Amino acid sequence: MDIPRLIAPLVTPFTDDASTVSEVRLARLMRWYRESGVEGVVVGSPAGEFASLSLAERKQVLDWVSRDSGNLAVYVNITAQTTAVAIDLCQDAAECGAIGAILCPPPVGQLSPEEAKNYLTVVRRHGGLAVGFLDPAGALADVVMSVEATAAKCAGSLAEHNLDQFAVTQFGGSDECWTPSGMAHPVAIFGKDRAEAMLSKWVAFKPVLDGVIRHSGLARVAKYVSEKNGIEVGPLRGPFMPLNQTGREVVDHIFNAI
Repeated sequence: MDIPRLIAPLVTPFTDDASTVSEVRLARLMRWYRESGVEGVVVGSPAGEFASLSLAERKQVLDWVSRDSGNLAVYVNITAQTTAVAIDLCQDAAECGAIGAILCPPPVGQLSPEEAKNYLTVVRRHGGLAVGFLDPAGALADVVMSVEATAAKCAGSLAEHNLDQFAVTQFGGSDECWTPSGMAHPVAIFGKDRAEAMLSKWVAFKPVLDGVIRHSGLARVAKYVSEKNGIEVGPLRGPFMPLNQTGREVVDHIFNAI
């Protein structure tokens, strides 16, 4: 089984009281990823608690990541509640030198087919960066095909690129997708060596990782994995709490089994 290059969904490190993003902790996390062998990172995915960040914080995180990225490819989740904010984030990503942007439907509300086409078309027209569209719910996959056909591919579902054997979920999202630089995937939070070991035995590891992510959310799991790797990333932002004891035991089991 050929294992693709890996892109890691990046957590957002906070200070101890979670009041602000920690520049120092983010720099240490980026250094760890540069040394771990992954090909790049996705900024602002669900692993990074993007819904808990202000617009200014999302831009600040990307600025610091770009500064510390070295040779890592940087992709940015620009998903937002409004088209204007998505465009703003996309333009900022372009200015920071990101390779591509990933757009998903707004967190609240259901887009109609016409709205989805307009959403993607307008962001691509004004964002200044290649934009891939992913719908974790799978309801809009066919709707945007005509828009996708004429666009530079910067992200797409794993199934579109014959990587569905590695899928955790059916339709993916900004933390699980194909990119030209490699495969963005939750296993990459463990670092390249552990991730590749898991993917080489994916039939055994998939239900375990899928179960803990579904139960606890990727942000909780990713922060605990970071701590297991010796990287302080601070707490989640309230009201969210750390991974519970059952979840920690599952992640510990994964580490012990690799």
